[in-house]
Amino acid sequence: MKVLLWAMKLAVSVGLMAWLIHRVDLTEVAARLRDVSVPMLILAPALMMLQALISGERWRQVLLSLDVAMPLGWLVRVHWVGAFINLLVPGAVGGDAYRMWQVHKRGVLLVTAINGVMLERIVTVLSLTIMVSALLPALIPDVPGEWGFRLLAVAGIGGIGCLMVLDRAPPALRRWRLVRGFATLAEDTRRLFLSPRRLLLPMAWSFIGNANLALSAFALAYGLGADLTILDALVLVPPVVLVTSLPISISGWGTRELAMVTALGLVGVPPDLALTTSILYGLTTLVTSLPGGLLWLANSAATEAPAAGSSETRG
Repeated sequence: MKVLLWAMKLAVSVGLMAWLIHRVDLTEVAARLRDVSVPMLILAPALMMLQALISGERWRQVLLSLDVAMPLGWLVRVHWVGAFINLLVPGAVGGDAYRMWQVHKRGVLLVTAINGVMLERIVTVLSLTIMVSALLPALIPDVPGEWGFRLLAVAGIGGIGCLMVLDRAPPALRRWRLVRGFATLAEDTRRLFLSPRRLLLPMAWSFIGNANLALSAFALAYGLGADLTILDALVLVPPVVLVTSLPISISGWGTRELAMVTALGLVGVPPDLALTTSILYGLTTLVTSLPGGLLWLANSAATEAPAAGSSETRG
Protein backbone atom coordinates (compact mmCIF):
# COMPACT_ATOMS: atom_id res chain seq x y z
CA MET A 1 0.00 0.00 0.00
CA LYS A 2 2.80 2.42 0.89
CA VAL A 3 4.52 1.67 -2.42
CA LEU A 4 1.28 2.35 -4.30
CA LEU A 5 0.77 5.68 -2.52
CA TRP A 6 4.37 6.67 -3.26
CA ALA A 7 3.92 5.72 -6.93
CA MET A 8 0.74 7.80 -7.13
CA LYS A 9 2.49 10.82 -5.62
CA LEU A 10 5.40 10.37 -8.03
CA ALA A 11 2.98 10.20 -10.95
CA VAL A 12 1.32 13.45 -9.83
CA SER A 13 4.68 15.24 -9.50
CA VAL A 14 6.08 13.99 -12.82
CA GLY A 15 2.81 14.53 -14.67
CA LEU A 16 2.31 18.10 -13.49
CA MET A 17 5.94 19.05 -14.10
CA ALA A 18 5.85 17.58 -17.62
CA TRP A 19 2.62 19.40 -18.42
CA LEU A 20 3.93 22.73 -17.13
CA ILE A 21 7.27 22.42 -18.92
CA HIS A 22 5.38 21.64 -22.13
CA ARG A 23 3.47 24.93 -21.70
CA VAL A 24 6.50 27.21 -21.37
CA ASP A 25 9.38 28.22 -23.60
CA LEU A 26 12.46 26.53 -22.13
CA THR A 27 14.75 28.99 -23.91
CA GLU A 28 13.06 31.79 -21.94
CA VAL A 29 13.57 29.84 -18.72
CA ALA A 30 17.27 29.40 -19.51
CA ALA A 31 17.64 33.10 -20.35
CA ARG A 32 16.05 34.14 -17.07
CA LEU A 33 18.33 31.81 -15.12
CA ARG A 34 21.38 33.34 -16.80
CA ASP A 35 20.26 36.86 -15.87
CA VAL A 36 19.14 36.15 -12.30
CA SER A 37 20.25 38.68 -9.69
CA VAL A 38 22.98 37.14 -7.54
CA PRO A 39 22.14 39.22 -4.42
CA MET A 40 18.52 38.02 -4.60
CA LEU A 41 19.76 34.47 -5.16
CA ILE A 42 21.71 34.80 -1.91
CA LEU A 43 18.91 36.51 0.01
CA ALA A 44 16.36 33.75 -0.65
CA PRO A 45 18.42 30.95 0.98
CA ALA A 46 19.29 33.27 3.87
CA LEU A 47 15.59 33.78 4.54
CA MET A 48 15.00 30.04 4.24
CA MET A 49 17.73 29.42 6.83
CA LEU A 50 15.96 31.91 9.11
CA GLN A 51 12.81 29.80 8.68
CA ALA A 52 14.39 27.05 10.80
CA LEU A 53 14.63 29.47 13.73
CA ILE A 54 11.06 30.70 13.23
CA SER A 55 9.73 27.13 13.05
CA GLY A 56 11.69 26.14 16.15
CA GLU A 57 10.24 29.05 18.12
CA ARG A 58 6.71 28.26 16.93
CA TRP A 59 7.15 24.65 18.08
CA ARG A 60 8.59 25.85 21.41
CA GLN A 61 5.57 28.06 22.04
CA VAL A 62 3.17 25.18 21.32
CA LEU A 63 5.08 22.96 23.74
CA LEU A 64 4.97 25.69 26.38
CA SER A 65 1.19 25.76 26.04
CA LEU A 66 1.33 22.08 27.05
CA ASP A 67 3.55 22.95 30.04
CA VAL A 68 6.68 21.50 28.39
CA ALA A 69 9.81 23.68 28.27
CA MET A 70 12.55 22.94 25.74
CA PRO A 71 15.69 24.89 24.73
CA LEU A 72 15.14 26.83 21.51
CA GLY A 73 18.53 25.90 20.05
CA TRP A 74 17.85 22.20 20.55
CA LEU A 75 14.38 22.45 18.98
CA VAL A 76 15.81 24.27 15.94
CA ARG A 77 18.38 21.51 15.43
CA VAL A 78 15.77 18.76 15.75
CA HIS A 79 13.44 20.61 13.38
CA TRP A 80 16.28 20.96 10.87
CA VAL A 81 17.02 17.23 11.03
CA GLY A 82 13.31 16.57 10.52
CA ALA A 83 13.31 18.76 7.42
CA PHE A 84 16.25 16.76 6.04
CA ILE A 85 14.47 13.46 6.75
CA ASN A 86 11.48 14.76 4.79
CA LEU A 87 13.77 14.98 1.76
CA LEU A 88 14.36 11.24 2.03
CA VAL A 89 10.85 10.12 3.01
CA PRO A 90 7.83 11.12 0.86
CA GLY A 91 5.52 13.37 2.88
CA ALA A 92 6.24 14.98 6.23
CA VAL A 93 5.56 11.91 8.38
CA GLY A 94 9.20 10.88 8.72
CA GLY A 95 10.40 14.25 9.95
CA ASP A 96 7.46 14.65 12.32
CA ALA A 97 7.99 11.16 13.77
CA TYR A 98 11.64 12.02 14.39
CA ARG A 99 10.67 15.23 16.20
CA MET A 100 8.14 13.40 18.37
CA TRP A 101 10.65 10.72 19.32
CA GLN A 102 13.41 13.19 20.16
CA VAL A 103 11.13 15.15 22.51
CA HIS A 104 10.02 11.90 24.13
CA LYS A 105 13.66 10.88 24.66
CA ARG A 106 14.14 14.00 26.76
CA GLY A 107 11.66 12.76 29.34
CA VAL A 108 8.33 13.98 27.94
CA LEU A 109 5.37 11.61 27.81
CA LEU A 110 5.11 10.15 24.31
CA VAL A 111 1.48 11.22 23.91
CA THR A 112 2.42 14.81 24.82
CA ALA A 113 5.37 14.77 22.41
CA ILE A 114 3.04 13.56 19.64
CA ASN A 115 0.38 16.14 20.45
CA GLY A 116 2.97 18.93 20.48
CA VAL A 117 4.00 18.23 16.88
CA MET A 118 0.42 17.64 15.73
CA LEU A 119 -0.81 20.90 17.25
CA GLU A 120 2.15 22.81 15.80
CA ARG A 121 1.14 21.50 12.36
CA ILE A 122 -2.48 22.48 12.95
CA VAL A 123 -1.53 26.01 14.02
CA THR A 124 0.63 26.40 10.90
CA VAL A 125 -2.10 25.28 8.50
CA LEU A 126 -4.74 27.36 10.31
CA SER A 127 -2.62 30.49 10.00
CA LEU A 128 -2.17 29.83 6.28
CA THR A 129 -5.89 29.43 5.66
CA ILE A 130 -6.64 32.61 7.62
CA MET A 131 -4.05 34.60 5.66
CA VAL A 132 -5.29 33.29 2.32
CA SER A 133 -9.01 33.77 3.00
CA ALA A 134 -8.48 37.26 4.44
CA LEU A 135 -5.84 38.75 2.15
CA LEU A 136 -6.39 37.19 -1.28
CA PRO A 137 -9.86 38.72 -1.92
CA ALA A 138 -8.55 42.09 -0.71
CA LEU A 139 -5.82 42.12 -3.38
CA ILE A 140 -7.79 40.49 -6.19
CA PRO A 141 -11.59 40.90 -5.91
CA ASP A 142 -13.65 38.00 -7.30
CA VAL A 143 -10.55 35.82 -7.52
CA PRO A 144 -11.34 32.24 -8.66
CA GLY A 145 -11.58 29.87 -5.70
CA GLU A 146 -12.08 32.68 -3.18
CA TRP A 147 -14.94 30.90 -1.43
CA GLY A 148 -13.05 27.64 -1.54
CA PHE A 149 -10.30 29.09 0.65
CA ARG A 150 -12.86 30.60 3.03
CA LEU A 151 -14.64 27.28 3.32
CA LEU A 152 -11.30 25.65 3.99
CA ALA A 153 -10.68 28.08 6.85
CA VAL A 154 -14.13 27.37 8.28
CA ALA A 155 -13.55 23.64 7.89
CA GLY A 156 -10.22 23.99 9.68
CA ILE A 157 -11.82 25.75 12.62
CA GLY A 158 -14.58 23.14 12.64
CA GLY A 159 -11.98 20.38 12.62
CA ILE A 160 -10.29 21.92 15.65
CA GLY A 161 -13.67 21.99 17.37
CA CYS A 162 -14.06 18.26 16.65
CA LEU A 163 -10.63 17.57 18.13
CA MET A 164 -11.72 19.29 21.34
CA VAL A 165 -14.50 16.77 21.97
CA LEU A 166 -12.62 13.56 21.19
CA ASP A 167 -12.59 12.73 24.90
CA ARG A 168 -16.38 12.42 24.95
CA ALA A 169 -16.18 8.79 23.84
CA PRO A 170 -18.38 6.24 25.67
CA PRO A 171 -16.67 4.74 28.75
CA ALA A 172 -16.65 1.28 27.14
CA LEU A 173 -14.31 2.53 24.43
CA ARG A 174 -11.84 4.20 26.77
CA ARG A 175 -10.09 0.90 27.49
CA TRP A 176 -8.54 1.17 24.03
CA ARG A 177 -5.16 2.91 24.01
CA LEU A 178 -5.96 4.82 20.80
CA VAL A 179 -9.14 6.24 22.32
CA ARG A 180 -7.23 7.33 25.44
CA GLY A 181 -4.71 9.02 23.17
CA PHE A 182 -7.51 10.93 21.45
CA ALA A 183 -8.78 12.01 24.86
CA THR A 184 -5.38 13.51 25.69
CA LEU A 185 -5.28 15.23 22.29
CA ALA A 186 -8.70 16.75 22.98
CA GLU A 187 -7.50 18.06 26.32
CA ASP A 188 -4.33 19.54 24.82
CA THR A 189 -6.29 21.08 21.92
CA ARG A 190 -8.61 22.84 24.37
CA ARG A 191 -5.62 23.92 26.45
CA LEU A 192 -4.11 25.64 23.41
CA PHE A 193 -7.04 26.94 21.36
CA LEU A 194 -9.36 28.02 24.18
CA SER A 195 -6.70 30.18 25.81
CA PRO A 196 -5.91 33.41 23.94
CA ARG A 197 -2.80 33.80 26.08
CA ARG A 198 -1.46 30.38 25.04
CA LEU A 199 -2.51 30.68 21.39
CA LEU A 200 -1.27 34.21 20.67
CA LEU A 201 2.46 33.51 20.33
CA PRO A 202 2.20 30.25 18.31
CA MET A 203 -0.15 31.97 15.85
CA ALA A 204 2.05 35.07 15.71
CA TRP A 205 5.13 32.99 14.89
CA SER A 206 3.10 31.10 12.28
CA PHE A 207 2.15 34.34 10.55
CA ILE A 208 5.80 35.47 10.70
CA GLY A 209 6.89 32.17 9.18
CA ASN A 210 4.33 32.42 6.38
CA ALA A 211 5.48 35.96 5.62
CA ASN A 212 9.12 34.87 5.62
CA LEU A 213 8.41 32.13 3.06
CA ALA A 214 6.57 34.68 0.93
CA LEU A 215 9.58 37.01 1.07
CA SER A 216 11.86 34.14 0.02
CA ALA A 217 9.71 33.55 -3.06
CA PHE A 218 9.58 37.31 -3.72
CA ALA A 219 13.39 37.52 -3.65
CA LEU A 220 13.64 34.79 -6.29
CA ALA A 221 10.88 36.22 -8.49
CA TYR A 222 12.26 39.75 -8.23
CA GLY A 223 15.75 38.46 -8.95
CA LEU A 224 14.44 36.84 -12.13
CA GLY A 225 12.90 40.14 -13.24
CA ALA A 226 9.27 39.66 -12.24
CA ASP A 227 7.07 42.74 -11.92
CA LEU A 228 5.98 41.74 -8.43
CA THR A 229 5.59 43.71 -5.23
CA ILE A 230 6.18 42.50 -1.69
CA LEU A 231 2.45 42.87 -1.02
CA ASP A 232 1.71 40.66 -4.03
CA ALA A 233 4.02 38.00 -2.63
CA LEU A 234 2.56 38.23 0.89
CA VAL A 235 -0.91 37.61 -0.56
CA LEU A 236 -0.17 35.13 -3.37
CA VAL A 237 2.54 32.88 -1.94
CA PRO A 238 0.65 31.60 1.15
CA PRO A 239 -1.93 29.85 -1.10
CA VAL A 240 0.99 28.18 -2.88
CA VAL A 241 2.45 27.02 0.43
CA LEU A 242 -0.99 25.77 1.48
CA VAL A 243 -1.45 23.75 -1.72
CA THR A 244 2.11 22.43 -1.46
CA SER A 245 1.34 21.07 2.02
CA LEU A 246 -1.25 18.69 0.57
CA PRO A 247 0.14 15.11 0.67
CA ILE A 248 -0.52 14.39 -3.01
CA SER A 249 2.96 14.75 -4.52
CA ILE A 250 6.62 14.14 -3.74
CA SER A 251 7.82 16.95 -1.45
CA GLY A 252 5.37 19.30 -3.16
CA TRP A 253 7.02 19.06 -6.59
CA GLY A 254 4.50 19.62 -9.34
CA THR A 255 1.72 20.90 -7.12
CA ARG A 256 3.89 23.83 -5.99
CA GLU A 257 4.76 24.69 -9.60
CA LEU A 258 1.15 24.56 -10.77
CA ALA A 259 0.03 26.68 -7.82
CA MET A 260 2.84 29.20 -8.34
CA VAL A 261 2.12 29.61 -12.05
CA THR A 262 -1.58 30.07 -11.30
CA ALA A 263 -1.09 32.46 -8.36
CA LEU A 264 1.53 34.71 -9.92
CA GLY A 265 -0.41 34.71 -13.18
CA LEU A 266 -3.17 36.61 -11.36
CA VAL A 267 -0.89 39.66 -11.27
CA GLY A 268 0.48 39.21 -14.78
CA VAL A 269 3.67 37.23 -14.15
CA PRO A 270 4.43 35.12 -17.27
CA PRO A 271 4.19 31.32 -16.87
CA ASP A 272 7.86 30.72 -17.71
CA LEU A 273 8.97 33.20 -15.03
CA ALA A 274 6.58 31.82 -12.43
CA LEU A 275 7.69 28.24 -13.18
CA THR A 276 11.36 29.21 -12.91
CA THR A 277 10.62 30.95 -9.59
CA SER A 278 8.91 27.84 -8.26
CA ILE A 279 11.71 25.50 -9.33
CA LEU A 280 14.32 27.75 -7.72
CA TYR A 281 12.13 27.94 -4.61
CA GLY A 282 12.01 24.15 -4.41
CA LEU A 283 15.76 23.85 -4.92
CA THR A 284 16.38 26.51 -2.28
CA THR A 285 14.21 24.57 0.17
CA LEU A 286 16.17 21.42 -0.63
CA VAL A 287 19.60 23.04 -0.25
CA THR A 288 18.74 24.79 3.03
CA SER A 289 17.48 21.48 4.46
CA LEU A 290 20.82 19.74 3.85
CA PRO A 291 22.50 21.09 7.04
CA GLY A 292 19.99 18.94 8.91
CA GLY A 293 21.75 15.93 7.43
CA LEU A 294 25.05 17.05 8.93
CA LEU A 295 23.36 17.49 12.29
CA TRP A 296 21.87 14.05 11.97
CA LEU A 297 25.20 12.46 11.13
CA ALA A 298 26.81 14.21 14.08
CA ASN A 299 24.01 12.80 16.24
CA SER A 300 24.12 15.95 18.32
CA ALA A 301 20.34 16.09 18.82
CA ALA A 302 20.17 12.45 19.92
CA THR A 303 23.08 12.49 22.36
CA GLU A 304 22.73 15.95 23.94
CA ALA A 305 21.74 15.66 27.61
CA PRO A 306 18.74 17.65 28.90
CA ALA A 307 19.62 21.10 30.11
CA ALA A 308 19.88 21.27 33.88
CA GLY A 309 16.99 22.97 35.64
CA SER A 310 14.62 22.96 32.66
CA SER A 311 11.06 21.75 33.03
CA GLU A 312 10.89 18.98 30.45
CA THR A 313 8.43 16.45 31.76
CA ARG A 314 4.71 16.43 32.06
CA GLY A 315 2.91 14.04 34.33
